[in-house]
Amino acid sequence: MQELLVQKNELLNFNVISIGIEEDYKLAHWGRGRRTFLVLQYVLLGKGYFNGKEVRAGQGFVVEPGEINEYHSSEDEPWTYFFISLSGENVTEVVKRYLGQTENGIFNYDFKAKLMDIVTETIRSNFSGRGNGKAFISSSFALSCFWRIMSYHEENLDNDINHYVRDAKNYMRLHFHQALSISEIAKALNISDRYLYNLFIKHLGASPKRYLNGIRVARAEKYLLSTEASITEIAVSVGVPDVLAFSRFFKRYTGVSPTEYRKRRKNQ
Repeated sequence: MQELLVQKNELLNFNVISIGIEEDYKLAHWGRGRRTFLVLQYVLLGKGYFNGKEVRAGQGFVVEPGEINEYHSSEDEPWTYFFISLSGENVTEVVKRYLGQTENGIFNYDFKAKLMDIVTETIRSNFSGRGNGKAFISSSFALSCFWRIMSYHEENLDNDINHYVRDAKNYMRLHFHQALSISEIAKALNISDRYLYNLFIKHLGASPKRYLNGIRVARAEKYLLSTEASITEIAVSVGVPDVLAFSRFFKRYTGVSPTEYRKRRKNQ
């Protein structure tokens, strides 16, 4: 095994614990037992079994914290896998957001070459001339590797989404600060309002209006916490220029007014 242990950053509530590659199938097993942290494992070669289900190259699985799990290599096609282990309050939710739907914790992936780049750049370079063992890397570098991997998953998710939905999402991100209507978005895509609505419900489980409002609320929250801008200025910045309408809109989604939200969060 070549494993990089991460020097923990106490300022973060989301941390990568270690990142590495296991090539000795005799060591590539776990359980039955519970982990106190989450592990993402990507099978690069061969095959093995996760909770009794076969997992081959081009597939991976999620070992969730607190759950009873077991995995081991097959003997006829020993596996090699890449792994990254993580801890944090919302680690499971973050990972699931990028992986999308899994079957019994097992997922498919199609970016082996990109993973191997990370293995070469991050792991092999730290073990050059040293063989196997353990070494240390910084938390910021490890997190950058994690987010690179999540971006590869996000690309897969976007490829699975209808192109009209993808284009509408991009249009909203670019124009949310304007007095944007769903009709305008549909017109820009040369489709009807109803067709766009049906596509969003099918692929995202939310209406276009709700998705757009989610972008506006998220950006408003960011402005409230990271700037000293007035509520009026923030309202204009997120495309709801009427400050009273913005306050009602914000409270509908967060449960508190913009002023109260800023006060509570800054006093935490």
